[in-house]
Amino acid sequence: MAPPCDLVAGRGQITDRVQELAAEIADAYRDSRPVFVGVLPGSIVFLADLVRAVGIPADVDFVGLRPFSVEGRVALTLDSAMPLEGRDVILVHDVVDTGLTLRTLQRMIAIQRPASIENCTFVDKEHRRIVDVPIRYRAYMAGDELVLGYGIGWHGRFANAADLWGVTDVAALVEDPARFDAVIYGSKARPQ
Repeated sequence: MAPPCDLVAGRGQITDRVQELAAEIADAYRDSRPVFVGVLPGSIVFLADLVRAVGIPADVDFVGLRPFSVEGRVALTLDSAMPLEGRDVILVHDVVDTGLTLRTLQRMIAIQRPASIENCTFVDKEHRRIVDVPIRYRAYMAGDELVLGYGIGWHGRFANAADLWGVTDVAALVEDPARFDAVIYGSKARPQ
């Protein structure tokens, strides 16, 4: 029996969608040199493809966050290395869900007084918002399913899958993650 997961977007669809977003961003920032700030670790694959496709001068930096620390606060694990004052900043995310982490990150970045801050996410789970956060650029919308692949992992697994998958039964994933390998990786999967 196949594990409970569905293909959300294949590699070709993702490439096309990233190209569309890149064209929108290039048009909006043609008179500027934006800074793309990737939120680690999940944004790496999306960010790499996006900045190569955008085709305008731009800078790239990263921030690292631990969304839910023991104290119940967002913790910064890696701060931006470049000055952002007066710059147009595009925060690049893998998934935006409740908006709590994003709102905190926006406040942290705003302290540096950038000219603007926009958000770009690979997957937007807008219906799960607890706080209102503006998303200017989004590749895909998702429901309650757990999304995996294209940089988005689960306990270190599946982030290197080329496609985007939606897992509808997380309990089945927790019970036997290896069962998902053959579906998510296709014929390339090897037994564990």
